[in-house]
Amino acid sequence: MANLEIICPRCGVELAVDASQAGRTLRCEACRGAFRAPTEPQPAGSSREWEQVRSGLGLTCVGGLVLLIAVILLATVLTVIALTRGPEALNPQDEPRAGKAILFGLGSCGFLLTMVVGVGLAASGGFRSLAAPKESGARGWLAASLACLIVGGLALTAAFFGLIAVANRPDGSLTGDSLFRFIGAAGLIAMILLVLSFLAYARFLVRLALHLGEVALALSARNYGMLLAVCVLLAPLVTCLISLAASDEGHEGLVSRLAALVMMGLFLGWWLGLVAHLRMRLPR
Repeated sequence: MANLEIICPRCGVELAVDASQAGRTLRCEACRGAFRAPTEPQPAGSSREWEQVRSGLGLTCVGGLVLLIAVILLATVLTVIALTRGPEALNPQDEPRAGKAILFGLGSCGFLLTMVVGVGLAASGGFRSLAAPKESGARGWLAASLACLIVGGLALTAAFFGLIAVANRPDGSLTGDSLFRFIGAAGLIAMILLVLSFLAYARFLVRLALHLGEVALALSARNYGMLLAVCVLLAPLVTCLISLAASDEGHEGLVSRLAALVMMGLFLGWWLGLVAHLRMRLPR
């Protein structure tokens, strides 16, 4: 009779039992704990590999939470600045401008710090998750996601360091020089790479979920990736519509930025839910 390779759900030790024992209550030879033997073969991969993937997904969830905090922080800073300045705030003679520059600089520093920590934790979790079984076909997508995440994080760091330097100038000038153009280009490149990172990570989740037999979770991850791509493609059109609708109030820039941050928060929340759900479904 053929042997059935199973993993003890209590201690993670690999056991070889007779196939006729499938579905019966067994006792682990290592920890002496009782468990019910599965009736179907378990996914390929040693207990050590799955434990490493589990810890990696946990780190990724923590990094995602920090990124969500960064989005909330930036939205708060933008709202405070918009509410405390009037239409004349761009006037060089405006006295409180220096204080607002300090507020903007502090907010940017906080946003930068949380973004760097979040990206670092997510990248660290991604590297640990590279232990996913090769048979799943998920490693390639995760490697692509990590490459985009790291380069995008570096570009975002450069953009915000430049932004802080410009915002703390004595004259408070934010436009009209090459540094400002560099900030805009670096920020755009960072956002594109971060979106590509999330799209590649969605494919990683799809592959791993299918490998585990979690079809519903794989469909949800696929829908996430498709909807994210559609929203990114439609973002310029939505921004124009928001600007037209809010032009009478003079706050079209604020409204469009806050709308983008709300959308980022929603997608981050969805992504965190997918990662946490998959983590709970990993074999022990």
